[in-house]
Amino acid sequence: MRLQSIKFIQYEGGPRVWTLEELALGETNLVVGRNACGKTRTLNIIHNLARLISGRIRELFDSGDYVAKFRDGSDSYEYRLKYAGFKVTQESFIKNNKVLLERGAEGRGKIAFEKASGEMQEFQHEDSVLAVCARKGDTIQHSFLEPLHSWARSLYHYSFGGNLGQSSYAGVVKKEDVADEVMSWQTDRVVVIWVDGEKRFPGEFERMILSDMARLDYPIDKITVAPPIAIRFQGVPVAGIVGLSAKESDLIAPTEQFEMSDGMFCALSLLIQVNYAIMTGRAACVVIDDSGEGLDFERSCKLIELLMEKTSCSKVQLIMSTNDRFVMNAVPLKAWTILKRRGHLVKVFNYINSKSIFDEFQYMGLNNFDFLAMDFVEGEGSGEKTEEEAEG
Repeated sequence: MRLQSIKFIQYEGGPRVWTLEELALGETNLVVGRNACGKTRTLNIIHNLARLISGRIRELFDSGDYVAKFRDGSDSYEYRLKYAGFKVTQESFIKNNKVLLERGAEGRGKIAFEKASGEMQEFQHEDSVLAVCARKGDTIQHSFLEPLHSWARSLYHYSFGGNLGQSSYAGVVKKEDVADEVMSWQTDRVVVIWVDGEKRFPGEFERMILSDMARLDYPIDKITVAPPIAIRFQGVPVAGIVGLSAKESDLIAPTEQFEMSDGMFCALSLLIQVNYAIMTGRAACVVIDDSGEGLDFERSCKLIELLMEKTSCSKVQLIMSTNDRFVMNAVPLKAWTILKRRGHLVKVFNYINSKSIFDEFQYMGLNNFDFLAMDFVEGEGSGEKTEEEAEG
């Protein structure tokens, strides 16, 4: 199942109101915009919805109103979730324009029972619990919820330059001891993910990572998991802790994970995790914030191109964000989504909702970045000042 669009409102009607217009999404998406326009917050909205539906977040936030639309083959779905004061006030799930779940305040609602000819029957849950979570175990009566749960479980969220595991080590990991389920949200467990990838795809997994790193001009001969040599952990036997090491082609000794540059390790960790998700068939949606942050512009562009290439050959939907002009120039405008914030409102412009504007710019023969720099989506030379220009 693929996310087609999402819109979100927080603290509606109050002084803290924040609104994201409907964001339509394609197979590959690059979210761009000026600083503080809401790029990270937008990606977090998608991530948090998946965490709520999957049950990884068991407590609601103070306020939120989601409307998310999905498509799975010829089937269309809509999920609506609204909560206030940490309590669900509205929740609905619709398939092909047919309401299958509808729930209001105080936890009361109706849901279709498939073994009763789809008849809607009443239920009541705690108003702090999502009905789609409370009912997800009943695949006999409510199997129609499984595509939604599958999407939520298989969304992978990465913050490039963030917690991708460079400071995280693992206890001694044996291939035969790796759990069958490596959690998609534990992005700091790259050592365990590497070992499991090698267990599932012996030889092939390492060859894929080495090839990808070479594409980024990081030539590596071998990746190993071993106790660190150059550091010690107080109170822990050295032999009990392991981390990643990479034998770089132009160096004699392996480079341990803490010795790698931030950019190199983030690239290595991200490629290990994305390849693992794709090769195991677990990823439906990969979300990457600040794509290529910390890399030089050539490597940033190559990383984006590589990720787009990998996901285009799979069923994975790719959603990235950046404010790097070189990355923007490497991604076709048709994959762009421009966010423009006006106070509490985040407006959305992309090829889906503003095709004529995007087509007009492409005829001008300018760099993609100029599309953003010229404020083309709201009229070149309009004279309207941005927030940064007004403050300056």
